[in-house]
Amino acid sequence: MNTALLWLMSVVPVVLMQSSSTTWDKIKAEYVSLYDAYSHASSPDSSTYHTIVPRSDATLPLPVSVRFELFSIGGFDAVDGALNLIGSLNMSWKDETGNFPNSKTHEVDTVIVDYSSVWTPVIVMVNSADSVSRVGDSTYKVRFNLRTAEVNWKPRMIAKVACEPDMTYFPFDQHNCELSFTTWFQNRSILTLTLGSSEWNLDNYDVNGVWEIEETTAEISEVGGYDYAMFTIKFNRNPMYFVINLVFPVLLLSLLSGFVFILPAASGERVGFGITCFLSFMVLLQTIMIYMPQTSSPMSLFCYYVILMLLFSGFLSIVTILLLKVSNDSGTDVPKWLVHFVEIIKCIKIRKLIRARKNKRAITPALEEIDLMRPGNIADSTFRSKFQADRITDEHQSTSPVQNGASKPEIAKNDHAVATKSILFVKEFQPDNNGDDDDCKADTDENASGVTWESVAGILDTFFFVAFLGAQAALSVFFLVPIATRV
Repeated sequence: MNTALLWLMSVVPVVLMQSSSTTWDKIKAEYVSLYDAYSHASSPDSSTYHTIVPRSDATLPLPVSVRFELFSIGGFDAVDGALNLIGSLNMSWKDETGNFPNSKTHEVDTVIVDYSSVWTPVIVMVNSADSVSRVGDSTYKVRFNLRTAEVNWKPRMIAKVACEPDMTYFPFDQHNCELSFTTWFQNRSILTLTLGSSEWNLDNYDVNGVWEIEETTAEISEVGGYDYAMFTIKFNRNPMYFVINLVFPVLLLSLLSGFVFILPAASGERVGFGITCFLSFMVLLQTIMIYMPQTSSPMSLFCYYVILMLLFSGFLSIVTILLLKVSNDSGTDVPKWLVHFVEIIKCIKIRKLIRARKNKRAITPALEEIDLMRPGNIADSTFRSKFQADRITDEHQSTSPVQNGASKPEIAKNDHAVATKSILFVKEFQPDNNGDDDDCKADTDENASGVTWESVAGILDTFFFVAFLGAQAALSVFFLVPIATRV
């Protein structure tokens, strides 16, 4: 019983599978029939079969759907303006002739044949930087769908596309390249191109370490009666490697060059330090030139920045030598224009003006009182009357027994002493006939005599150090911020 059951379970499914499955002979017969139908393409009688567009109505064009699939980006040559990439142009159309063997009952859904045995569209890339040739060759087969009459062809291509490089914002540069395909000698009355997708197929894309894809687009345009399928790619450079190996060393070396003014002039290392920084900059510039694209249309803003930093380094070496000469020059007097410059830097002029205004406010009331006491003044009689009245009052109070026993001569003597001191105080601040302030003159001569070549050198060191840091920061912002933001 068990043996019979096992026999039924093992034999019956095999019989059912054999009865329901397609045999090898049937599949072989259909393949032979299909290949025989297209093998006449190589015979003399039907040598043009594969050149005839498979359309049922010769008055209507055959639509061919195209879509570009990208596999990898080989590189971008900024000097030659060429993008190397590996991709595939996927083409599909329908064979409208309907001449398929066994079209009613199909044991085989699809069949693969050589492209030279059937009709395939002749499409070329017109903006190739290498050579203009047909897309596809005998390496890539054509796939037929016998049920839907749809034909698919996906020939791969290693393309070198001509582009217009824009290196303005290197190493944050962004480029646009366009792949333009058109039908060769078959205008819109015979073939029309349609898009399989408005974007590229990136399912099998191998990520590049230098370039990042920003955007891909596709569109169809008509030029001169021919359809052009234009596939555009926008890609950016990955800037991290170049920022670490190019931008940071330039910034660090430029900042280091400015600290030459902090070194003491007596140490004797200033000139050597400045020249060493300049030579180091030259070596770094040679290294940068290896990485930077050798193009001048347009030239990168970073290239201008590096050149300016190099000029700054040379300028610092010259200024350092001149400042050493200034600090050691003690045989001559400091020129007046340099004294004024130092006074402006140290704000001495401002302090003088503030002190002069304070003195003017202090002596103005005393001068007005002296002016009232001058003979012939309009207010002289009024002032004298007031003075006499005050004096009579003081004398009357002095005769009172409440006073401390002071006599009239003593009070008069005290009044005379106070008046004499007031007049002397006013005369001390009164200007002379020429209107010059003797105190300000003395102060100016004292400050001028206090400025030496050594103090001038110290002030100039501080001035150039701050000025260089400010100029470097301004140039860095002016060049590097637009580069990083691509504005």
